[in-house]
Amino acid sequence: MLITKPSKGTYKVNDQIKVTGTAKAYAGNNIDGALVKYRIVRQPRFIYSWYFWRWWQPPVEEMEITHGETKTDKDGKFTVEFTAIPDLTLDKKYDPVFDYTIYADVTDINGETRSGEQMVTVGYKALMLISDIPAGLPADSLKKLTIRTQNMSGEHEPATVKVTITRLQEEKRLIRSRLWDRPDQFTMTKSDYISAFPNDEYDNETDFKSWEKGAQALQVSDSSRSDGSFALGGKSFAPGFYMIEMESRDKNGEPVKDIRYIELSDTKSNQLTNPSYTWQGEKKPGWNPVKTPAYNGVRLQIIYSWCSWLIKKTGTVRLQTATVSLT
Repeated sequence: MLITKPSKGTYKVNDQIKVTGTAKAYAGNNIDGALVKYRIVRQPRFIYSWYFWRWWQPPVEEMEITHGETKTDKDGKFTVEFTAIPDLTLDKKYDPVFDYTIYADVTDINGETRSGEQMVTVGYKALMLISDIPAGLPADSLKKLTIRTQNMSGEHEPATVKVTITRLQEEKRLIRSRLWDRPDQFTMTKSDYISAFPNDEYDNETDFKSWEKGAQALQVSDSSRSDGSFALGGKSFAPGFYMIEMESRDKNGEPVKDIRYIELSDTKSNQLTNPSYTWQGEKKPGWNPVKTPAYNGVRLQIIYSWCSWLIKKTGTVRLQTATVSLT
């Protein structure tokens, strides 16, 4: 049995959706007058993770929104209609999309049953921004991005995309892992805390997504391409952490936005983009940790600590640190 997607490319929530199916016997002939039992199941999902970097993502649950029966016509065809009801417990500001799966079972006059299914995706907006940006790259390798604009059926939808790349203000302190959870109230000012505990985290300084914006490095607009290639115009970037904001509008004028972060490293020097206890660069092909301890020209800096007990009567621990560079 075959269930075909609607001919219309994009639907929005609360639209009436019609799907058609064809029931055929194993011999290939159409099955007319057969009973069709169907049900529609809705599954919400979120496609933009940046909405939830600072707070929890709302829980989602699948739900059967309707079910019913119909019969095939003389050509073995049948039609199922339903309304794309959204999950109103999910705030539309998070741009949720909803996958509606149509399950159908056809039973012929001999009592044999055949099943099929098809999925239709619907959202509040008619366009999705799909980006594929690595978490880190050598600074001289960032020449283009992969950004696709597509409708809810996964088809390329031409649109103008504006990309803004902004450098973040890196944390300058070397901060160790927390020994306790982040407090919900602060009784000390940040300056007083850092003065007393220079290597401890005050708020969430180790999360680069919380760093303040610095200077804007690039802003460029261009039409999206079917292969997702988005050139950056030959711009050179200094090593550091960057926020990449991608913005567009769907055919109804609704704004669509995605945000990604990337760390650009300097492969030709010893310097890290920010103080860190451990950092790993890109491996060279055929890299062997015994024979060739090098990461594509980047020195792997390992900072390790150990405790050396002093005289038992002092009851103190001396923390020693060292830096090892593998070239």
